[in-house]
Amino acid sequence: MEKAILTRCGARKFRTKQGLNKKTAQKQADKILKYGVTHKEAQGELHGFMTYLYFKCGSNNTRLYGDTAYLFVGTVIVSQYRIPDKYVPIVKQMNKEKRERLDGRKPDRTYRT
Repeated sequence: MEKAILTRCGARKFRTKQGLNKKTAQKQADKILKYGVTHKEAQGELHGFMTYLYFKCGSNNTRLYGDTAYLFVGTVIVSQYRIPDKYVPIVKQMNKEKRERLDGRKPDRTYRT
């Protein structure tokens, strides 16, 4: 697994937007890179939203995790944006399924829309 590179500015964004200190922000950024939903995994309107973020910001590695879109250039975190409310349940379910798949547990697909 690649480690996320957390710059001083990136750590400050985690601190102001999510209330995390630098060490916790580094762990969170690594988790986002591993379990976040990629552009390739997204479908439908969610895929279109990620395409919009790509053209708006120009980052080559966008991950959706929880209720936030994280923009990376390579593995360096650049920015964070809130996801529209209609996508949050879908993203959370996809994060859960990806975590279960990568950790070797059988995913529970009761909610997927």
